[in-house]
Amino acid sequence: MAIEPNRRILTETNNQGLYEAIWNLTSELTLDVVLQKVTDLSRELVGASYCALGVLGDNARLVRFITSGISERERERIGKDPEGKGILGMMIRRQKPLRLADLAANPESAGVPPHHPRMTSFLGVPIVYKGQILGNIYLTNKIETEEFSQDDENLLTLFAAQAAVAMENARLFENESRRSAQLDVLNRAGRELSRILDLDELFQMVVELLREGFNYRNVKIFWVDLADSTLQVRAVAGPEQGNVSPGIGQPIDQKLEGWVARNGQTALWDDVSQMLRSSSSKDLKTCGELAVPVKVKEEIVAVINVDGMEPYTFDASDIKTLETLSDQLSVAIENIQLNMQQQEQSRRLA
Repeated sequence: MAIEPNRRILTETNNQGLYEAIWNLTSELTLDVVLQKVTDLSRELVGASYCALGVLGDNARLVRFITSGISERERERIGKDPEGKGILGMMIRRQKPLRLADLAANPESAGVPPHHPRMTSFLGVPIVYKGQILGNIYLTNKIETEEFSQDDENLLTLFAAQAAVAMENARLFENESRRSAQLDVLNRAGRELSRILDLDELFQMVVELLREGFNYRNVKIFWVDLADSTLQVRAVAGPEQGNVSPGIGQPIDQKLEGWVARNGQTALWDDVSQMLRSSSSKDLKTCGELAVPVKVKEEIVAVINVDGMEPYTFDASDIKTLETLSDQLSVAIENIQLNMQQQEQSRRLA
């Protein structure tokens, strides 16, 4: 007879914890903060040693992996984030909760990399918003007992429903903020481009404006020399600024910007780590790359190249913004070239 009162006390405690977790979560609109809060609060709410949040992108690809209970040093030792295989892949496919007493004993388990903490019990719950799977919450190593219970699953499922709303609200807020920033960058660029009459000053203004406006990791502009089949770095903003000197050339048949210069088309690589020809392929902190050609009278004269900090960073709005800026830049370049020609003619006539 003592079981029911104890269960009632446990339920009341869980409900109080759930209400507090939901209030904590819904008070935030910054997407990165919301994702980390979902991860931390899930672990605290259910009582687990470790938690991970796998965020899904197009075609149910795992595009972000946030953890709680593992230190930054441990994550660095573990290495690359998982790709959605094994149990994680099964969760993505099945799209419903999963409880396991022993993670390693499941035939779907793909094992863990070296330096990874030992993980035993497992609870996974999908995050669903209006029928769309936004991601999955993964808990491992239940605290105080050997495995997760049905009550744990029910509690996490309720929290996941609220997490879905919070994630979608933060995503919408971020998209609106991003659109506002994009319009601001284009307006500022329009004003600045019309007054600058020096190419190097023009290019440096553009890369700094893009990095400041969108928090891209690195922004570079390459000048195209089709006669010599080379690309010349003309401006850099970001961590690479101290390592890349303007004026350095590279073969046009290499890397993403080289492909864009040769083909005259925008190119996007969602995951640089899988692209050997990327200009940032050796930089493990760069995860996505986007390059856009700049044309003057149909001739490719330059390439704008931007790096992102996460895989699948860029979307259609980034492409549209850079292509619009490219059109503005091409007009400014043509005006500068015409001004230089007029100055040269004036010197000859003097």
